[in-house]
Amino acid sequence: MWHRQKKPQNEENSVPTVPVKHSQPPAIPPKSGEKKSITKRILKFSGLTSNNNNSDGKLSSSELKRLEETKNRLFKSPKSPTKGSDEPLRSPLKTLTTSPNLISQPSSSSTSPRSDMSSDVTYVLPKTFNIPNLSLPALASVQVKARDVVLHRNVAGDFGFTIRRIQYPITTENGTEMSHLIFAEPVDHLNGPPRPGDLLNGLLPGDQLLEVEGYDVNKLKRDDLLKLIQEAGQSIRLRVQVVPELAELASKSGGDELHLISNVKDADISGISEDKRYWLIHSNGYSLVELLAQQEDGLVKINVSGQEMTVDASDLDKANPVQFDRANDIVALRNLNETSAIHLLRNRLGSGLQYTAAGVRNLVYLASQTQETKGFNQDLIRMFKGCRRSQLPAHIFTMAQQVYRQIQITSKPQAVILNGASGTGKSQQIRSFIEFLCGSAGWTKKLTYEEISLAIGILEAFGNCSTELNQNSSRFVQYITLGFDTTSALNSARIQTLFLDLEKITSRKPTESTFHIFYYLWEGVDSTTFDSLGFSLIDRPFFEENLSETDRIAAKEAFQRVLEAFRSLNFTQNQIEGVQKVLASILHLLYSGAQGNLATKSAFTRHSNAEKAADLLGISYEQLNLAVFKGSQNFDSSSRYNLVNQSGHEALVSFVQVLYSELFSAISTQINKYLNKQSPFTTISLLDVPGSTFHANVSEPADLSDFTYNYFNERISELFYKVSFKNPVELYQREKVDVEVEKPLSNPGHVTRLFDRKQQLLNSADVDRRSEEPRGIFYVLEEESVFPGANEQSLIERIFMHTEERLVKRSPKDRLQFCVAHAMNQCTVSYKVTDWLKKVKPTGAMLSLSQVLQNTASESIRDLFTVPGLKEGSFKLRRATQSVNEIVASVGGGSFGGYFTALTSQFDQLISLIERSDRIHFIHCLQSADTQMHRTELLDVGLVRAQLRAGLLIESIRSSNRGYPERMPFRDFRRRFQCLVKENYSSVSLSDTLDDRSAVKKIFEKMQIFEHRYRLGISQVLVRSDVVAELEEKRDLCLSGVIEAFQRECRLHLSRRWLEKRRIQEQAVTCLQRNLSQYLKLKDWQWWKLFVRVTPLLGVARADENEKQWKLQIQKLEGQNSELKQSRNQLDEQVKDIENLLKVECQTNQNLANSLEREAALRVRLDGELRHLKNKLNFIGGLL
Repeated sequence: MWHRQKKPQNEENSVPTVPVKHSQPPAIPPKSGEKKSITKRILKFSGLTSNNNNSDGKLSSSELKRLEETKNRLFKSPKSPTKGSDEPLRSPLKTLTTSPNLISQPSSSSTSPRSDMSSDVTYVLPKTFNIPNLSLPALASVQVKARDVVLHRNVAGDFGFTIRRIQYPITTENGTEMSHLIFAEPVDHLNGPPRPGDLLNGLLPGDQLLEVEGYDVNKLKRDDLLKLIQEAGQSIRLRVQVVPELAELASKSGGDELHLISNVKDADISGISEDKRYWLIHSNGYSLVELLAQQEDGLVKINVSGQEMTVDASDLDKANPVQFDRANDIVALRNLNETSAIHLLRNRLGSGLQYTAAGVRNLVYLASQTQETKGFNQDLIRMFKGCRRSQLPAHIFTMAQQVYRQIQITSKPQAVILNGASGTGKSQQIRSFIEFLCGSAGWTKKLTYEEISLAIGILEAFGNCSTELNQNSSRFVQYITLGFDTTSALNSARIQTLFLDLEKITSRKPTESTFHIFYYLWEGVDSTTFDSLGFSLIDRPFFEENLSETDRIAAKEAFQRVLEAFRSLNFTQNQIEGVQKVLASILHLLYSGAQGNLATKSAFTRHSNAEKAADLLGISYEQLNLAVFKGSQNFDSSSRYNLVNQSGHEALVSFVQVLYSELFSAISTQINKYLNKQSPFTTISLLDVPGSTFHANVSEPADLSDFTYNYFNERISELFYKVSFKNPVELYQREKVDVEVEKPLSNPGHVTRLFDRKQQLLNSADVDRRSEEPRGIFYVLEEESVFPGANEQSLIERIFMHTEERLVKRSPKDRLQFCVAHAMNQCTVSYKVTDWLKKVKPTGAMLSLSQVLQNTASESIRDLFTVPGLKEGSFKLRRATQSVNEIVASVGGGSFGGYFTALTSQFDQLISLIERSDRIHFIHCLQSADTQMHRTELLDVGLVRAQLRAGLLIESIRSSNRGYPERMPFRDFRRRFQCLVKENYSSVSLSDTLDDRSAVKKIFEKMQIFEHRYRLGISQVLVRSDVVAELEEKRDLCLSGVIEAFQRECRLHLSRRWLEKRRIQEQAVTCLQRNLSQYLKLKDWQWWKLFVRVTPLLGVARADENEKQWKLQIQKLEGQNSELKQSRNQLDEQVKDIENLLKVECQTNQNLANSLEREAALRVRLDGELRHLKNKLNFIGGLL
């Protein structure tokens, strides 16, 4: 891969510059033929003429119209700006052909990447102007308005707040230094944004403490600060200020005195009217200039740094007013263009705000090396909980709250996708997202954030490693599903893992490490476990790392945390021992080595280590030797040629990689058994793909795993293109709504089809056509891996034979390298195909490992692994990749073919699962500066510009502004917002309206929403993004009155019950008081004393008389009982007599019935004989 170098001095003159104009030179228009060729070249670059057979060089009417619209976009009248439509002309006529082979130029302090591709592919290169000190605009100083708060002692005797001191590293020119902050936070705080009373009379979570009773806390020691607070009287005066995130939150909730201070009187802005302020794009970034006059041929006259000059209109972008410099949303920009968006991101990052909204479903996160990502506490989550989008600043918690609100409203599944380069903090954003959902929707405590965090931590220990771009790089795809019940409470989670990069175990780059767990295990086990695992037989492990003492201590602590996480997630002790044994066996197998050029005739180099590995796996040495080197003899004969040519080292590597893959899968399965506690009603899906290396500055070409992960990132870009452009167009056509959506000139699908284009003539009888048909690089590599005699050089030739010249180029540095234009042609990545054919060849290690796990004698290994039946074709999967059956099973069916066929099939199914969601949200993680350059600059303009173009972010915002991004079925819209009409217009009733569409239109009319802000389709209503927020505000105000009335009735009902209860209690107290007063009057009376003493004696006489009465009554009852018994006995005897008579009569009747039956039978028989005799007599008489 290329890597950025400083531009030589002699190259500066090669960039076309515009001299400073002291006099007016004549304008020289370009030749007509030259202009046509340039224009045609633009369209060819953008893919517009790929299927155009026009050979005369003329443009079609649609193309001419599109170019004309682009030219006229710059100098519209600023008096009546339209949202998202005042972008100045970024004319492609000269921008795209300024200089070949170069990508968007970063700032002068950073070097510019140079492509290895030929000059047929051109990229945007900002120009260099001969003006001294042409640099970026100065950032306004970051200030937050402080406030004075007076607190009084409460009943408990304290002031109701806690002191918290934190330390965090900051990057300076002298290196990394530690800084500290002191926070004063309330003990109790209500959910939701700050109330006006909280801003004036109380503290907020995240308040930074500045002064206590006039003393600067930074000059006080901890004990002195605590003593000062304890010795305060009944009140104490504090001076605090909030963090930037909460400053935005407070300003949105009514705190007009709690916001960032804007430096409106900037020297760069003074003296330039708003309609003449433009950004000049140059190699150092951009600068503010004043537009003086427009000239012919697309030239303009400007004033920059006190000098007048003439530049191309494409070098300018319209600037926005100063109040938009720290806008919360890019959509809010009056003049939407790349430079204004970058200026907004730069100002927000300089103010400590790393998040910026980019519409309703997009969030931009700028990863900064100078600002460490800090964790958020539960108090901050409570402030975001339950708020509407209009009340919240741009933040990851805002995105989480918005997604969760959609779950509560629609009960439909939602999806969130994180994309970005490696090292941009995607994993941390997922943790923050899940932490908010656990704090906001986890009131049932069925699943806590600590449990999910432990699960993710275990997977990161086994699936993360250190690379040149990231010290904790994820090397597998995470698909996290959070389940919610019918009350929108979090009740389950599922973490599915795919495409684990197992090459990091055996063949990694010198600048990379293996997975973290191996370092943890080697340094973290105690002496007893160290001896039992046989580590004394290993002189030096395969990762060969000389760790410092600090790293060793950190590895020991991390291993203990991994063991504690295992226990917390219900891993048994046998399973934990099984994990350690498998990891130790991998270390022994890799240390033992293999000798022999042919796998079937190879053997282990170090027998003692191989014997120890076999003992750890619970098998014999002969079984292990057979499984590793001779297990492929039972493999499918279709790939016999590749397997018999496998060397001993390759067979050993295949077995080790498959063993680690199965270990990772077993751990994931056990984790999901614990997290997936109940069946969800609806879900939120999170997709985290390993970061790309598109804009990376690395020293070596990319390998096969980077090739695969870059393809995944291109598929994410393709999905974003589909969600932002294709799906809205299809929706407008389906709903019969006339909306013009301007699509980008290029499509990410061109690059993805370069990878996974399938062969359409596979079953064709024409061999020549089938062989010459273009196909993707994946399938070329798959075919070459099974073709006898194939090598890397033949692979390179076939790649160039089947791919497009404008996207794939040869590398002049190495004949085994090729360059691919990634990220919408914003950068190129070099790939080296060394050993690619060996890595993708089929292997029989899966079958061998299955037999090993079935025959193991180790109880811990059996408890850890489950050995399901192998599916047909599963052995063809590449050994370096782990596949997950849950994804395949959830969509039905598997895939057949080689590794890349299975890879594309599984990722297609994953994308299909995401597309089934009701809404797809994107979190764009951008790299603010090149971390490999080790510079302290805040933001690299060229790098951020390239990432914005690669992600089509600005184009998607324009498309959203011109269209109607929010949609809702008529019935749902009517149910949700019909309360507005009933509340404000009691005389109007929607119940008489049978048609939901008419009811929706009536709601818009009564709410005075103009027609240009919404469209009524066939089945849905399409509205602007701000319309829904406006209606939600009105709905909340409307429902707040209903809720207040309901609360008033409830309080009235409870008050009446309490009043009735108090009345009864009052009567009881009155009765007791009256009786007590009477008792006090009578207790000293002599007759009363006699009465009290005699009364107990009267009870004995009364008891005797009562006893006599009871005895007489008992005797009387006993006599009656005996008489009743005699009567019963008599009646029983009569019943018996009657029963006997009845039996006799029944027997008599039965005998008579039997006699009648016999008589009837005899009569019938005699009648038959009589008829027979008569017939016989008649026959004889007839004869006579």
